Amino acid sequence: MIIHSLWLSWLTPGYQMTILVDETGLTYQAEIEHFAGEVNPVSQSIKAYAILKEENHNLLSGMSGKAILEPPADFTQLPILP
Repeated sequence: MIIHSLWLSWLTPGYQMTILVDETGLTYQAEIEHFAGEVNPVSQSIKAYAILKEENHNLLSGMSGKAILEPPADFTQLPILP
């Protein structure tokens, strides 16, 4: 997924999250594994990579969905990415 670089202050490897997959309509537990090597200076974004907590044979490469993230209550800078 692509996130705003400001989120790096709280979104770290090991962060627990939920993924909602469009094709199945189901949610899956995942965690942030690592980030791409650099922040894009124009969009101020970076790629974040997550892994599923459990193996699931209903998922296929190319499926799409949403990452459900819960920032800390004191984090007020939440830019919206297109």
